[in-house]
Amino acid sequence: MKTKEEIINSNPEFLEIFGCKEDVLNQFEAFGFKSYRYDDTKNPDFPENIEILFAWYEYEDYSGDAFVLYFDKNTNKLYEVHGGHCSCYGLEDQWNPEECSLEGLAYRMRNGDNSYNGWSIPLKNFLNI
Repeated sequence: MKTKEEIINSNPEFLEIFGCKEDVLNQFEAFGFKSYRYDDTKNPDFPENIEILFAWYEYEDYSGDAFVLYFDKNTNKLYEVHGGHCSCYGLEDQWNPEECSLEGLAYRMRNGDNSYNGWSIPLKNFLNI
C-alpha cells in the first residue's frame, strides 16, 4: 500500500464524470461553487488547503454515485466524501467530509463488500492495495 506521503505527492485521479477539481466542487456545490449559475457571478477560488487526491462519479440511468478522497493541508488529515442520488437531484448539499485513514480505507477495501461500489477497484489501484 502507498504511504500517505506517496498518495499526497502523486497525480490526482479524476474518474468517470469528474475531470478536474472544479468538477467535484461544482457537482457537490461545495464552498460556494455552483453547477449552474443564473447570473454572471463566477465561482470562488478553489480552497488552497484542499488537495483532491481521488474523485469518482458515475451517472447512469438517471442516478449517480460519487466518492472523493482529499487531503486538508490545514489539518494534515485525509477525508472522504460520499454522495449519491436518484433522478430527481444531483450531488448538491452532500459535501459532508468524514475523517479517514489509509489503514481504515485499506481494511474496508480488503474486507468489506464493495461489489456495489464502482469506485472500489479504481481506489484499490490508486492506493496500491
